[in-house]
Amino acid sequence: MKVKDVFFIILRTISTFLTVSDYFIISFLIFTPLSLKAQEDSLTLPLSRGGGVFHTELNTGYYYTESNYTQRFTSQALRQVLGLKSDSPSPFFQYMNMELSLGYSLTNWFEVEVFSSGFWFAQSGNGENLRFSGPQIKRAGLAFRSQQSIIKAFGFIPEFSFSFPFFAIKTHTEKPITDDGSLHFTPSLWIYGAIGEVFYPFIYGGLKIRTLALSSLLQWKAGVMLKSNIAEIGFYSYGFWSVIRDKSSAVLGDRANLLKRTNAGSLRFFSANPGLIGFTGWLGWHFPYVTLRLSGDMDINGTNYSRGYTFLASVIIALGGHKKKKMDEIFTEPTEHFEPQMIEEVESVNDIFENPMEDARIQHAAEQALEAGEQTEEEKIEETTTTEDPANPNPEE
Repeated sequence: MKVKDVFFIILRTISTFLTVSDYFIISFLIFTPLSLKAQEDSLTLPLSRGGGVFHTELNTGYYYTESNYTQRFTSQALRQVLGLKSDSPSPFFQYMNMELSLGYSLTNWFEVEVFSSGFWFAQSGNGENLRFSGPQIKRAGLAFRSQQSIIKAFGFIPEFSFSFPFFAIKTHTEKPITDDGSLHFTPSLWIYGAIGEVFYPFIYGGLKIRTLALSSLLQWKAGVMLKSNIAEIGFYSYGFWSVIRDKSSAVLGDRANLLKRTNAGSLRFFSANPGLIGFTGWLGWHFPYVTLRLSGDMDINGTNYSRGYTFLASVIIALGGHKKKKMDEIFTEPTEHFEPQMIEEVESVNDIFENPMEDARIQHAAEQALEAGEQTEEEKIEETTTTEDPANPNPEE
């Protein structure tokens, strides 16, 4: 029996225990560990890396909450949500998530990215009744991004992302809920300034459209980034609010009871008509091919959403790429149909004329050659005049 026969027998044996969804998940786990995406929209201002660049990013974040925003500037502890006594252990909801993606910059201005998101763990409870969910990939998607510059100090970046969940939300589940189970379509736009290629103020706006009759979210960001060759630092305020209302009001009570049972009452996921305002700051370090970044989020205000904080660590790897050319380099470089020998001759002539001493020497030699040429013409005229006989203009006769 050949080795390939044994291989196919093993594959057939494994296939008898796998469903179609299992194949999809396994394939996704194999091909996405080399993957950027802090959110379905970019975590920071997504400036172009140049054409021909592969980039991959791993983000791991930790979130913790003990209260919800019920109305603007009004929060309610999870203990009150669950109706527990004041001396009972404080209920909480926490998770550690992971985001992966693999992207490629086709040109200096167009980029495609595949991303995935999931959780290392999620936990909820009040110290006595704990619920736990282990590692799981929840969502995957595709993003397109194009960087355009009107002038050197101003540009914009339109983005479009699409994502889908791997699992639907089951009303009888006993594990923490960490997704809304809907399809997401998010068109968005970044507008930024570039002052000295160091200071980048920016604003962002996008609309996240969700299926399953869930509300659509208008998202925004506004902040600044300071960036050099060795480090970067930035901060921005962010938020979202529901602009197309949740149409599943008939089951809002069931959803609230589900979140009380699974997430200790936290409205972080699957809440009705959520809204939030928060603040983010980050610090990054640049190394050859690698960028390390640390960031923190703090929720400031909201409606029907959880109140908490997030810590995030990111590793970004970028490989390949074409050297970016300045405009003056583009307009002065020789065209492709020139032969190498011709290019060398042109370069040697340019080198000569860039030297003022050589210019003077060549000009002096040209004047001498011109004088010599004039003298030679005069001599020819004189010789012709002396050889002609006025009485006999035709000597041959």
